[in-house]
Amino acid sequence: MVSQEVAHRLIISVNSKIVVVTWLPLTAANSNLCPLTAIFRGQTVTTYERSAGIIPFRRLDEKIEFLLLHSQMVRNPDAAWEFPKGGIEDGEEENETAVREVREETCMVDVSLLPDFRDQVKYQYRRNGQNIEKTVVFFMGEVRDWDSIPEAAPSREHNHHPDEGIWFRWGSEKETSNKLFHPGMRSLLGRASFFLHEYDRLKRAAG
Repeated sequence: MVSQEVAHRLIISVNSKIVVVTWLPLTAANSNLCPLTAIFRGQTVTTYERSAGIIPFRRLDEKIEFLLLHSQMVRNPDAAWEFPKGGIEDGEEENETAVREVREETCMVDVSLLPDFRDQVKYQYRRNGQNIEKTVVFFMGEVRDWDSIPEAAPSREHNHHPDEGIWFRWGSEKETSNKLFHPGMRSLLGRASFFLHEYDRLKRAAG
């Protein structure tokens, strides 16, 4: 017997999040179930979130170094190194969010975004039993006041690595890539590094 049940879908948009709920209606085939169980049988909830962040870098002794922060939101401390990022607030543009997040999370304010660089990473995970599909838009920012980063993390989102004893770290592209747990983030860093080298090359060629 072919089921005649048709899935319903409700889409709710709140700020930078979109929540999609799908469920099967109450039918004769499932009427023996408790009403709430029947109504929400087969229910799936997916929240689509959008954030923005920065890949911070500095020029030190003619070398390029990238900044990572250690998140306390990740259970595995070795998988918790990340670039500054956060949710887009009402009325903000993506680049405004990115600059605000790096300021709030590191206390650095002298950060210049590289023109024409905009990339993104998408990933999925579960939070409180819900499916989360997240898109993070990244910009590149050259940092000049890196001495402004305090010894203690100014945001509750970050903490010290239990073994390394630091909550932020600067490193070369290779060192930074080795600390990034997710392949998508490592690929993002590779694209950003290539862009930066081409940007510098073209700038030198232009005199």
